[in-house]
Amino acid sequence: MIRDRTFDEIAVGEEQSFEETITEESMTQFRRLTGDENPLHTDDAYASSTPFGRRVVYGQLLNSFFSRLIGHDLPGRRALYLTQTTRFDSPCHVGDRIRVTGRVTEKHGRSKILIIDTTIHRVPQNDLLASGTATAMVMDR
Repeated sequence: MIRDRTFDEIAVGEEQSFEETITEESMTQFRRLTGDENPLHTDDAYASSTPFGRRVVYGQLLNSFFSRLIGHDLPGRRALYLTQTTRFDSPCHVGDRIRVTGRVTEKHGRSKILIIDTTIHRVPQNDLLASGTATAMVMDR
């Protein structure tokens, strides 16, 4: 269910998260949508010859989960997603279960802008896979 809250109803320090498992199907859908055929993501033989030892999940597939976080949970329905910075800290692989988290670190009242620290961890190991900062405006409607 998509949250529908006003700017004033969201507090600095508020945190929201969800979990998802990265599947072969999600990799295939992302490849079809983007046309990204990089063998690091699509070719087992090639990927096994890299330092990663196996295929790596598309970084932008991981990044897309931040869009879900912003658009559904923090702030939710009233979100206008403005920016996202992301650093990929560790590789993610098909079959990994991830936890996507956002935490409000700043609120700017005049512009109704939230600054949100964003992270993706592998669970249950709690390995940091990606981290960054999102900026979102909370619209009146």
